[in-house]
Amino acid sequence: MNCSPNISFRLRRGTLVLAALLAGALSLTAQQSPEERYERAMELFNNAQMEDACELFQQIQKEHPGFRETQTYLNIACQEAKRIRELEKSLFDEAVEFFNQGKYDDAEVKFRQAKSIPLKNPRYRDQINDYLSRIAARQQEDQLFAEGVRLFNEGKDTEARSRFQQVVRGGGPRAGEARSYLQRIAERREESAFNEGVQLFQNGDYDGARRRMEEVVDLNGKLRADAERYLTQIEARQREQRAFSQAVQAFQAKRYRDARTRFQQVVAMNGVRKAESQNYLQRIENAMQEEAAFQDGVRKFNAKDYDGARAAFQRVVALAGPRTAEARTYLTRIQTRGQDPRSVARRLVNEAQVAMDQENYAAALEKLQTATTLDPRNSQARRLLRQAQQLALELPLRNGLRAYFAGRYEEAERYLSEYLENNGPKRSLALFFRGATRSARFYLSGSEDPRQKESALEDFRSLQEVSRSFQPPEKYVSPKILALYTEAAGPGP
Repeated sequence: MNCSPNISFRLRRGTLVLAALLAGALSLTAQQSPEERYERAMELFNNAQMEDACELFQQIQKEHPGFRETQTYLNIACQEAKRIRELEKSLFDEAVEFFNQGKYDDAEVKFRQAKSIPLKNPRYRDQINDYLSRIAARQQEDQLFAEGVRLFNEGKDTEARSRFQQVVRGGGPRAGEARSYLQRIAERREESAFNEGVQLFQNGDYDGARRRMEEVVDLNGKLRADAERYLTQIEARQREQRAFSQAVQAFQAKRYRDARTRFQQVVAMNGVRKAESQNYLQRIENAMQEEAAFQDGVRKFNAKDYDGARAAFQRVVALAGPRTAEARTYLTRIQTRGQDPRSVARRLVNEAQVAMDQENYAAALEKLQTATTLDPRNSQARRLLRQAQQLALELPLRNGLRAYFAGRYEEAERYLSEYLENNGPKRSLALFFRGATRSARFYLSGSEDPRQKESALEDFRSLQEVSRSFQPPEKYVSPKILALYTEAAGPGP
């Protein structure tokens, strides 16, 4: 290695300065009298600085043999210096053994004892400091690992995962065990999410089931394939539900051909809505037959083919559909041909009033519709007709509520559905209590009929779309039903 003249000069100068200092120290010691040096050696001896005392006594003995008690103290100091050097080694070796056995607390005690020995040139000081650092790391690792195990056993997987991840990052001897626990946490999380997803699926909560199964897929564990199969089933159920809801909307809007096509699609899916769709298809068939018979009767009536019209309207009445009241009106007009229209209208108004007093609003409507047709100027007939229409429209709602509070849930659902299909004005109230009715039927089944729960959730969701300001009548329904209503609302903002 070549050095520049300046660097070489500085190095030589530093060496000369160090040599001068050492020479000065030796010269200073040499200049002291034997008595002064002896007193200094005794001071070091009494302060347990045995290595320094041994060296100084050796110098005195070499230069002034037999001076005072130098030899005696020299032997004691040098033997003690040797002993503490050996003690340092012994404590260090014991500490290393404890460390290798994983007894970190015992190892730390021994290392610190070795470090505290007053040696002029400790042989193991750097190694001891290194071991103490490693012990601190191992103790922290053990603490984190123990905390992780405790949290794992308590089922607090999120907190346990954090502890085990720190252990793994530390790369110590516990890292392998920590990885095993992390795997067990992942498997437990996967199993929990999967089981919850299955339960939600069976209860008809397809959105919730999908979220859990997607979580299982993301975990990419042993249940991934099963979760993917459930996701396929969930998609099929939701697709069926969307088609069914669209078909019902078309039916309620009296778009029978469109509704029939959609219900046929649902039947072809062969899912949980198949039976309901088949019932709707029969109702659509009846409605279309009724409409055809009614229009046939109107054509024949206008053509003065009263016998043909009577037969057509009687078919309408027999089908007992929404055209029944109008058909009866035509039948009454056919029957009262040749009579004084105003006289017949007055009689029908009186009969309608009696029917209304008996809450037979359907009969009252038929009579009042006929009366207003026979005598359009009859103000009493028009007034009662409006009143009867309002009462008849609300009757299914009232009957549904009566049945609900009497615990006749099947009857309540039928009446409330009728009210909703007729587009009653109190739609929010009807949707809530039909949802409550379906919820009650679900819980009475032992939570084993997921279709009832899904139907209840549909009603509650529809209600929240219709009216965000609706306040459920909490004192009239059970906490379980209110919980299902809250579930339908989904997570808050």
